[in-house]
Formats: sequence, C-alpha cells, structure tokens
Amino acid sequence: MGDIADRRAVPALAAALGDPADIVRERVVEALSAIGDPAATEPLIRALDDGEWVVRSLAASGLGDLRDARAVGPLVGLLGDEDEYVRTRAVEALLSIGGRTAHEPLSRALGDESPEVRIAVLSALATLGGTDAIPLLTRALGDGDESVRKNAARALDQARKAPGEAAGG
Repeated sequence: MGDIADRRAVPALAAALGDPADIVRERVVEALSAIGDPAATEPLIRALDDGEWVVRSLAASGLGDLRDARAVGPLVGLLGDEDEYVRTRAVEALLSIGGRTAHEPLSRALGDESPEVRIAVLSALATLGGTDAIPLLTRALGDGDESVRKNAARALDQARKAPGEAAGG
C-alpha cells in the first residue's frame, strides 16, 4: 500500500481506517502519509484516535510530514496520550509543522513523566520558541534525569543562537 501516491486513493484509504485489523490500519496510515497531499490530513487526524498506539504514532508522524496547520490542535491533544512513544511523535510533528501555536502546550509537556518526551519538547521549544524559550529551558537544567539536563543545556545553546523571532512565525 505504501506505493500508492495518488490523492485519488485518499477516500478508499480513509474508509479502510475502519478495518478491524491493526496491521491494515497501520499500512493505511503509512500510505496516506506517503501520498504527501493535504487531502490526507483529515483521515490522518482521525487516525490519531485509533485504539492502537502504533497507528496513532504513525499518524502523528505523517501529519508532521504534511506540515498542515490544521493538525496542530489534534496533535496538541495527543500530548496527553497514554503512550510515551505517541507523545514523542506528537512533539516531533508539532516541531515539523512549526508556528507559535504549539509553544504553550509544549511548555506544559516539559512536565511529562517520560524523559524521552521531555527531551523532544526541549528541542522543539528551542527551535520554535527561540530566545523566548530560554526561561523554560533554564528550568529544565534542574530536571531529575541526567539526559534531560544534558539536552536542556544543548537546547539553551541552540535557543541563544536563534534569531529573536521564533521559527514559523
């Protein structure tokens, strides 16, 4: 299915998101992502509600690849997902889409229980928030996890080098 790269396939693929087999839904999401057309955005947003974490994470990644601003709200909602891998993919997708809309929800995600999620958030804030993110990044230097602290230091360096205006406006 991944070789399907024609927007005309979107309606049939969207319908297949209702298939009871996880593997079918996973492949459908991969195919929708591969199409690379904004027509795939709405079906991928619907896939964020799938009961299978792999489908949700693939959908988040696909939305990040599409860089469609319509996905920001649903991806922000995914920051509360039960699965840390899904939350991490949501952070990465928000970073790909860019814009300041995600800054506040990402700053709240710095309190995530998963160090991997917090590390992804640090990178996103440094890129999207630029110098505006410095106070948040500085606080992360006191994180209980050493890898988070190391990444906070890197993110601070990145944010300090950023232009005054955040990426994605």
